[in-house]
Amino acid sequence: MAHYFEIIGNSKVAVFKAPIDNEIVSKTIASFKDSKQNDEPFLVVNLTTLVNKFQQWQKELPRVKPFYAVKCNDDPIILKTLAELGTGFDCASKGEINKVLAELQLTKAENIVYANPCKTRGFISHAEKMGVNRMTFDNVEELVKVKKLHSSPQMILRIAVSDPTAQCQLGIKFGCDPEIDGPKLLQKAAELCVPVIGVSFHVGSGCNEPETFKTAIKYARDLFDFGIKLGHSMTLLDIGGGYPGVDTEEISLGKVR
Repeated sequence: MAHYFEIIGNSKVAVFKAPIDNEIVSKTIASFKDSKQNDEPFLVVNLTTLVNKFQQWQKELPRVKPFYAVKCNDDPIILKTLAELGTGFDCASKGEINKVLAELQLTKAENIVYANPCKTRGFISHAEKMGVNRMTFDNVEELVKVKKLHSSPQMILRIAVSDPTAQCQLGIKFGCDPEIDGPKLLQKAAELCVPVIGVSFHVGSGCNEPETFKTAIKYARDLFDFGIKLGHSMTLLDIGGGYPGVDTEEISLGKVR
């Protein structure tokens, strides 16, 4: 059925001459497994879809470099494919950093954002050991921990801006108030001599309202201006996730752009 097989990492990947329907592949595998009385579950991943989505992103948002959130799916083939395409990685834990840098050796530390605003002391020390400097924060306690445990931090202020129609309201979990707490945190970082290089937000998984991105960027612009006056060299805007994987009547990547 496959034209040939290619080894990616330690796995064998089927390569076809032309696009093929995922359902056909799934039924073929299921039939073969059934003939062997093998009832273990399996998953089909179409890497062409992955590449096409990356190319669509480059077309719609050419100035924005994607950073893949490893927690979404840490399958080694998916991670290696994305690394080959040139993505960075959004890591939320020590384990994810280790997988990307040490276990799979996919990229360099500068292509990682440790995007967890609430990190343990041990995880911060490990990030320094691995050369990961870019980290998010949304509270004073995190700044104090980083000041003590990391010698070269590059902090990113996480603000809370949520689409009320999103499937997952991440603003409830992470992020500071951009108008009240954001300026105070930038001021505190300046007092502690902890550099802040930018602002991040996540409007919520399954966002349906493109205007929310505009609101978040406006807050970020104001915080950039304030931070620069305080002496922070702010050059990075992390626009988070929530982008549609499939176009609907309500939202599409083109509408967000």
